[in-house]
Order: sequence, then C-alpha cells, then structure tokens
Amino acid sequence: MSAKQRPDFDELGIPYVKPYAGKFSSDSNEVDMSATSASPRGGEIFSSTTRDLPNTVVTLRRKCDPKLLIDIHNLTATELSTKYKSEYSSWKNMKSRSKRVGHVVDPEYEKFVDFLESIGVKPDSSYSIDRIDPANPEYSPENCRWASKKLQTWNRTNTIYLTDDNGKCLPAAEWGIQTGLSTRAIAGRISRGWSEHEAIHTPKGDRRKSPPTSFGSTESAEPYVILWRDILSTHHNIEFVAFKAKDKKLLKDIGSLLRQGGIDDPFAALRLILEDWSGFTSHAVFFAHYKFEQPIYPSIEFLIRWINAAGDYYLKQTARKSKPRTEPKLTWNRSEF
Repeated sequence: MSAKQRPDFDELGIPYVKPYAGKFSSDSNEVDMSATSASPRGGEIFSSTTRDLPNTVVTLRRKCDPKLLIDIHNLTATELSTKYKSEYSSWKNMKSRSKRVGHVVDPEYEKFVDFLESIGVKPDSSYSIDRIDPANPEYSPENCRWASKKLQTWNRTNTIYLTDDNGKCLPAAEWGIQTGLSTRAIAGRISRGWSEHEAIHTPKGDRRKSPPTSFGSTESAEPYVILWRDILSTHHNIEFVAFKAKDKKLLKDIGSLLRQGGIDDPFAALRLILEDWSGFTSHAVFFAHYKFEQPIYPSIEFLIRWINAAGDYYLKQTARKSKPRTEPKLTWNRSEF
C-alpha cells in the first residue's frame, strides 16, 4: 500500500478505516458500524452493515483498533511485520498452505499490510486463520476470521451436528463434553433409533430397549458385513475380510449416518461407493478442498471420516443416472434423402 492510498486523518489525528463490506457514501466519511452479524456456524461476531447509502458502492471494514490503523499508516512493512509477528506468521503460513493445496488467496490478502488492516489483530496468540465456510477454498476478507482451536474443530466439512428439541445445535463432540457422554455413545444411540434429543440428554447408564427397525427388534451389522465382503470379493479381488466388533459397530454407524443425511437406502449408497471406490476417494479430495493420501482399497475408517462426502457422492451419482436422456437433434433435413 503506497502513501497515497493511506486513509485520510480526521480532526483528532485518527485515520479513517478503509471501506470493507457494504455501502459507503461519497458525500460523507461516516459509516454505520452498529449492525452486527454472526458467522453461520456460530463463530465470533464481526461488525458489518447492510445500510443503503447513496452514490459510491464500496465495502466496509470490520471495526479496527485506532492504534493499529496508526501503526499501519506510520510503520514500514518490515517494522509492521516485526511488531505484529504472530499475525505475520499466520499470514505467511496461509500463503504457503494455499500454494501447497491449491487454495485461492484474494488479491487484498497478497500484502501483509492489507491483510492486517482487513482482519485486525488476533484476540489471543493461540488463534489462527479460519475460513468461515470450509467448503469455500478462498482466503478472502468475506471468508476469513481469527478463530480458536475449538471453533476450528467445529468448523469442518466432516463435523456432525446434532440438534435437540430446544433447537440448540452443536457438534456431537461438544454435546459429549457438556453431557458427560462419549461421542461413540451418542452415535450408538442414534444408530439404534433414538432421536437426537434422547441420544443427547438421556443420562448415562440408561439401557432402554431400542425401537424396532427394518432388520427386526434391533438393527444388525450382518447385512453390512455381507455387503462389504461381497463387493470386495467381486470388485477388488479380496476373498476374505475379518471384521472385529469395532468394525461392525462402525458399519452400523455408517448406515445410521447415511440415513440421518437423508438417504433412504444406505445399502444402495454403500454398494455404489464400494463399487466405485476410486471415484469416491477422488470426490472426497474435491469435497475437502485439499489433497491427502487416498486408500487404494475400501476402508471403514476412511469412509466414516468422510461420511458427508460419501452421502454427497451418492446423491450426485444417482441424480446423474436418473436424469432423462434427450434425443439428439438432427443436423440434416430428412427430405433430402
């Protein structure tokens, strides 16, 4: 940022904030920053505005510490990176990570001074950059914030959220912390047909009978085991697979989570995914927006980790197959023949 681009100073010697996110009046330097909006996943609240102001349409920045703005105006790039060492380190890591995994960095984040002016100072040294929408690979002012490790753990594409009857929505792991239940216990209750509210709030030790399912009094893992072995034998040339009790439990959880995601027939979904395992793992990489090692053969642990990608892949594949084919248009005149 050159000296000519620096914000003008007001009567008190404090520079005006460079506009960011909204509308701004060219007739006045006054900006309404009173309105606030929270991130869609319940993160920290940032200032923004939807006020319609005449003339010039630009963007309003988040509220920024006047001391930081003075430093931005007066310090050189080297002095700024030295004084705000933690923020500079996060900015460097963001850029190197983007080059490594193919994420996009907004032009406004190319220079550290612009990045710092946009996002502000960290609330705490333990905070790091978080993309508000993890499915959006772009690092931009609209999609970035400082977030704690706990918030970043919540804000993942494969995080499973549960909602009780009071409308409170939290990740399954956070519900476990608040209620004293393990995440496995909550998932097990849901797989046995309990409602989300019952699975969350029923005290530990309640061993009431599960409601009947399509497999009898309680859902069995055997149909999933038979399907898994059949697909591995016919499509992957693996004749026998040993299943431990843990593996069977995870298979039941996979079926329950697919149902919970709106898939009526989890067996059809599981069959399609196992038969086209390489296609699914490639979709999981695309779904996650970063590269990672893909297992060559079907893996229960990998599948349950990327269960959201599995459901998305199945729905897209079935939608593509069910799409009616259109007759090709003729490019000649039949009367000529």
